[in-house]
Amino acid sequence: MKHKLLRSFFVILIVGMMFIVSCEYNKISVPTDTIVDSIATLDCNGAIITPKTIQINTNINGTIAVPYTGGAGISYNGGYSIQNNGLTLTLESGKLTSSTGNILFSLTGTPIVGGVANFPIQFGGKTCTISLSVIAPNIDTPFISALNCGNATIPQNVVANTLFSGTIVVPYTGGNSVAYANGTSIQSTNVTGLTATLQAGTLSSSGNLTYNITGTALASGMANFNLSFAGKICNVGVVVKAAPVVNYTYTNSIKSILDNNCAIPFCHNTTTAAAGFDFSSYTSAKTNFTASSTRILGAIMHSSGFKPMPQGGAKLADTTINKIQSWVNANYPE
Repeated sequence: MKHKLLRSFFVILIVGMMFIVSCEYNKISVPTDTIVDSIATLDCNGAIITPKTIQINTNINGTIAVPYTGGAGISYNGGYSIQNNGLTLTLESGKLTSSTGNILFSLTGTPIVGGVANFPIQFGGKTCTISLSVIAPNIDTPFISALNCGNATIPQNVVANTLFSGTIVVPYTGGNSVAYANGTSIQSTNVTGLTATLQAGTLSSSGNLTYNITGTALASGMANFNLSFAGKICNVGVVVKAAPVVNYTYTNSIKSILDNNCAIPFCHNTTTAAAGFDFSSYTSAKTNFTASSTRILGAIMHSSGFKPMPQGGAKLADTTINKIQSWVNANYPE
């Protein structure tokens, strides 16, 4: 009987010691709401909010750092969260310093309405309220929720060293019914020589942006356009095919084009040489193209900033323009 009592006493003693050790171990990492009086002050008014601008219908993935003083030097668990207006504030795990520091919250979600979103928080026995200003876009400023380059309609007939004119159509969502103007020119990268220009329009709840693509790709490969609209950015890649090997010479192709469209009476011939250009012979045509190919091709293409040619007439067919471009690229074979 005496031995049984002694054995029971040791079992109780061991279990008690294990419980004490377990409690001691968990002192440095306990749920936030059980940490009482572990800080002296909590300053929501001094919170550092990233990003600084929070706009309705715009996805947010940021942080809020809330200053404190008088930390107890203990670790704490995260996971405590508050939700308001489509946003979620979630405490990140960390460790208090023995003086001052910041507790960190992640800020995620998409705010639904404009105004002030309040988040009352509790930490270390202290409470305060974080107030976030959610702004609505200016009613006169174009706004969209998303720009979807992944579903863009992209031209498939772009050929290296060949004059091109076409469009890229990029879907968007979340438009605010505001009119927008023509955009500035965006130059292609990787494969250069092409230019994308946004065409004016009016936004709807969802729709498409249209970019005019013009120019001559200087090589085959992928021509990239970094598009930006209303703060949204995405990339469109246009495949440029290798140019077929075709030998256009002045004699077999170019002379007839110039004779019928340029070196006509009162225009670009030996007698009148309008604007200083004479296309009535191989020598004069080569001389003029060598000195001013960009100007001449811009006029033939009816590109912005150039006087369209033939004067008063319709633009030449793309196949005809491409023959001239190929002749220029081949260094004017006779």
